[in-house]
Amino acid sequence: LARGNALMHKYLKNGINAFTYKTSCAAELSRGMKKILALSAAEKKSIGANARETVFKKIIWMFLPVNLLKNIVTKVKELK
Repeated sequence: LARGNALMHKYLKNGINAFTYKTSCAAELSRGMKKILALSAAEKKSIGANARETVFKKIIWMFLPVNLLKNIVTKVKELK
């Protein structure tokens, strides 16, 4: 469940890799949570996998310093 601001709408697709909301009012957050709770286990797993892929392939790079990212990539490669 993520705030669907202008930047995030570029990456988040409602019902595919996230559930988005426009305002932080309790009613809208509650509706989003109810949508998630109503999903089957397979749907939750699929959306969760899509969300992780989006974060690691697209979003995370916008917020982390380049040197830190290089270190993370190096460490992940070492684990393989």
